[in-house]
Amino acid sequence: MKKLITAALSIIMALISVFAVSGCVKNKTFTVTFDKGDQAGAYLYWGESTQTVSSAKDIVAPVFVCHGYNFVGWDSSLSDIKGDKTVKALWRQYAFTVTFEGEGGALENGDGIVEKTFNSGLDIVAPVFVKPGYTLSWNVDFATITSSCTVLAKWTPNVYTLSFKDSDGAVLPNAQASVEVNFNTPITLPVDPVKSGCKFACWVDENGRYIDNGMGWRVDGNATAYAQWVSSSDYVIKYDLQGGFQRDNAHFYNDSTVAVVIHDPIKAGYQFTGWTLNGGSDKVLSQDIKKSDLGGDATLVANWSPVQYTIDYDALTVNKKITYGEVVGELPVPEKVGYIFTGWKYKDRIIRETTLWNIAENVTLTAIFKRVYTVAYSLTSIVRKQEVDCSVTKSGDVTSFNKYYIEVVEGETLAENGINIFPVVDPKEQPGWDEYSFGGYWKYLDTAGKAHKISADTIFNLNNLGSVSSDGKILLIPHCRAHWTPSY
Repeated sequence: MKKLITAALSIIMALISVFAVSGCVKNKTFTVTFDKGDQAGAYLYWGESTQTVSSAKDIVAPVFVCHGYNFVGWDSSLSDIKGDKTVKALWRQYAFTVTFEGEGGALENGDGIVEKTFNSGLDIVAPVFVKPGYTLSWNVDFATITSSCTVLAKWTPNVYTLSFKDSDGAVLPNAQASVEVNFNTPITLPVDPVKSGCKFACWVDENGRYIDNGMGWRVDGNATAYAQWVSSSDYVIKYDLQGGFQRDNAHFYNDSTVAVVIHDPIKAGYQFTGWTLNGGSDKVLSQDIKKSDLGGDATLVANWSPVQYTIDYDALTVNKKITYGEVVGELPVPEKVGYIFTGWKYKDRIIRETTLWNIAENVTLTAIFKRVYTVAYSLTSIVRKQEVDCSVTKSGDVTSFNKYYIEVVEGETLAENGINIFPVVDPKEQPGWDEYSFGGYWKYLDTAGKAHKISADTIFNLNNLGSVSSDGKILLIPHCRAHWTPSY
């Protein structure tokens, strides 16, 4: 009997021990608090901001939203949480693309048009374009930019100093010491200097090149002009080039000179039509000028006629005649299925209807097209290779589902097209399968099967989307996850 009592007591003690151990290993819970973060205007859009859970796997991250900003994650990893903790939302301003056009300038490291992505106008750093003789600025204050746009280079001619000295480098008494000259702009020379016993003929630079009135200034820097003198019995020929460049024409002659040689000057985009002699009304061509025509001291004024060029289009069979120095005017608009036409390009320049034509040659313009992506949302997700149906719990800015409802042009974002908040869905559990929850964002599976996370500030291009079908359709799938599997 004593043995039976002892055995019973042992069994009772064992049961008590089991229950005690069972009570000790009961799961401990902890509280996770989700904070909207430091961005003013952020608010809870969906889910619970305070959650009591027994493990990190039970945490269902809520969705916070903030107009003008994109949620980029939490300041701590949710999967590493093992006790009471507060996590804060992190934000980033919507990204936008700025296209920089050099407007005739060249990049330091090659030609082209540059596109860069920024989150704020204050962050914008422009690429370096160069154009000899000009200073670069831009047509917009970068700090004011808040969305994708194109900015244009503005080129201001540099201002240089042209100094005047005697032929031996000495200062010329009673003469103007210098003038300011703008690059690629006709210059105006001062009144001729005077020197006893001599006659002023012309100015030459340090390299012996003539400097004439009305010459387009092409020296990228300051320069010095030196006075050239001839005998008082010699005759002087002065030139007013009206923005052109002369080619070592005679600047003086005398009675013993057999022939005076005068070549045609040159001016980009213009045809030389002859000289006007001594303010007369009749124009004569240079090859027709004789010594007898000059009749002593003479002034020759260059006359020009703008050249007409032909503009062809790579995407069309038509062409256009354009006169140098005129505004381009109306341009055709080609069409391409699945794309939007954004303009015409010649080398690294965008040609607009307002462009002042300063290209001295016939050209072919290249059409610029940007792809149009057609975006839809799906209410079916794939989790562990299992199809999971979802229903909408929060629609955000989305008004329709299971059909294509918005078009996004290459280089733009969903935010730029009014879709600032992604919809929230409720995955439907199926009997015998996992329990599911929405993961807080949407994704796109490219044609190669690679997943891409798509947010409001994702720029739509092949770098961010991977391979896209030929029709340009983008199907966004809710990112869902499985939490547990029932025992069988």
